Amino acid sequence: MTLLWEVTNEHQLPLFVAAVDFEKAFDTVGHSSIWEALREQGVRNSYVQTLERLYSNQSGQVLTEVLSPKFPVERGTKQGDPISPVLFNAVLEKAMRKARQRWDEKGYGIEVEQGRLLQNLRFADDVLLVASSLHDLREMLGDLMEVAKEVGLEMHLGKTKILANSIGQEQRRTRTTVSVQNREVEFLALGDNTMYLGRSLTLGDYHGTEIQHRISKGWNKFWSLKKTLCDRSHSLKARLKLFDATITPAVLYGSCSWTMTAARERMLQTAQRRMLRKFVGSNRRIVPIEAEEDGASSVSSPADSGLIDFNNDEEDQEQLEPWLDWIKRLTHTAEDQMRMEGIDDWVRQQRRRKWQWAGHAARRTDGRWSTTIIHWTPTDGRRRVGHPGKRWIDCIDHVMSRCSNVGRGDWFLLAQDKPTWKQYESNYVNIFV
Repeated sequence: MTLLWEVTNEHQLPLFVAAVDFEKAFDTVGHSSIWEALREQGVRNSYVQTLERLYSNQSGQVLTEVLSPKFPVERGTKQGDPISPVLFNAVLEKAMRKARQRWDEKGYGIEVEQGRLLQNLRFADDVLLVASSLHDLREMLGDLMEVAKEVGLEMHLGKTKILANSIGQEQRRTRTTVSVQNREVEFLALGDNTMYLGRSLTLGDYHGTEIQHRISKGWNKFWSLKKTLCDRSHSLKARLKLFDATITPAVLYGSCSWTMTAARERMLQTAQRRMLRKFVGSNRRIVPIEAEEDGASSVSSPADSGLIDFNNDEEDQEQLEPWLDWIKRLTHTAEDQMRMEGIDDWVRQQRRRKWQWAGHAARRTDGRWSTTIIHWTPTDGRRRVGHPGKRWIDCIDHVMSRCSNVGRGDWFLLAQDKPTWKQYESNYVNIFV
C-alpha cells in the first residue's frame, strides 16, 4: 500500500480503496463450500474426507434458564483450531477467483505490471479492494457481495469503508456515502482513517497518521507497565530491556514500510525520550547559585520552561539545577545505558528493519505484489511541477549511490546476495538521509 499510494500521488493518478469487513466471517462459511474450495484448489481427496469427518454430525445447544433442543451445526470453522484460518482462506479464495474473472473481463484494478491487474490485497478476512475509479470500485464491491453470499459470507457494509487519495477525492465532491446494490457504504474524507491489520489506514497523510497512531499505542503499553518500569527496586538495565521488549515492538509495528523524513524521525525520537525520562527517576541536583551582574540568579526554574514544579517552594527552586539541564541529563543517562546494553534507539531500529525487509522483498521470486510494485512506473499520468515528495525507495537509492556508486534501482540486484546486502546495513542505519 505504501508504494501504491506514493506512486499514484506522484503521477497524479486517482486511487480508490475499499476496506471490506465480513460479518462474523469465520462463523458463517458453509461447510459444503469449504470442501468444494479445497478440492478445486488441489488438496488431496483423502485430506478433504478427513476434515469432512471431523466436521460431520456436529450439533449445538443453547443454555439459558433451560437447555434448548439440539440443532445441527453446518456453518463456520472451529474456534481455536490452527487449521481454521487455512480453511477460511480456501473459501475466500474460491469466492475471489470468481470475482476476479468478472473484474479481469472489465479491466477493473490498477495495472502495475504488464498483463497483471492489482485488484485486491488480503490477509485472512481483512480485504482491500483497489481500483482506479469510483465506478469500478462500486462494481467490484457489488460483485464481491454476490460471490461472497454463495459461500456463506456476508459483507458488513456498516463497517466497510471507501478511501481515495487527493486526486480521487475530486470524484467524491460532497458525498459521504456510495450506493452499492441499494445499500450505503461510507466514503471517508481525505483526512479520515480506518483500521487495517492494526494500522491506521488513510490516503491523506499516509505516514504521519500511522506514526502518530503507533506512538499512541506505545504510550498505552507504557502506562500499562508504568508500575514496573518506574520501580527502582529493579535495575535500570532490566527496566530498559523490558522497555525494548514490550514498548518498542508496539511502536515499530509495520515500520519497515514507512517513508521517513527528518521530521518523522524526530517524532519517534521525542516520544522515546519522553518515555525514558519518566522511568530513569533521577532527582534534580543542588547546584551553587551564580549571581549575575544585576544581582539576579542565573538558575532557571520550571516556570522558565513553561513547566511548574509543585514539589518545591520558591526558595528550594533557586538551589536546583536548571530545569532544561536536568531533562538533558536524564535523557543522556538513559541513552548511555541503552548503548551500554546494545539497545538501539527507535530511529536506528526503524532504519534497520526497513533495510532488512527491502533485501527480503528483493530476493523473493514468488511474484508477490509487494515485490512487483517496487519497480512500478505508470505509463500514464504525469508528475507535478517541482520536487516530488520523498518516496520509500529514495533513501535506499541515496545510501547505495554514496556507498557503492550503484545507479537508481540497481540496489535490487545487489540485494540478491544476502551477505553483501548485510554489509551495507550499518551504512544505511548510520547515514542520515
